[in-house]
Amino acid sequence: MYKVVVTRPAQNDLKSAVSYIENDLKNKEAAIQLISLVEKTAKSLNTMPERYAVIDDEILSREGFRFIPINNYLLFYTVRKKTKTVVIQRFLYARRDWINLLAMKV
Repeated sequence: MYKVVVTRPAQNDLKSAVSYIENDLKNKEAAIQLISLVEKTAKSLNTMPERYAVIDDEILSREGFRFIPINNYLLFYTVRKKTKTVVIQRFLYARRDWINLLAMKV
């Protein structure tokens, strides 16, 4: 079993997405469903976290970034085998320039 850790940027990303859906799109139910789905997906990474693909980008794949599509978003994470830890790095809208956003972190 792996420990799942969520970074502050990923927490902020989810808060922003939920706020947008709830306040701008006026769809509180969809916002609640998104939170639930993200939490369920993140928790599932405690077993077999490497089942999702590594990002097809030279720099990001070297760092071990993987992703999971969730509705119109992508949940990005890395796996630390030595400490048996999964680190949720970001939660970004799929149509954003996420490669450059993630590359800035590396």
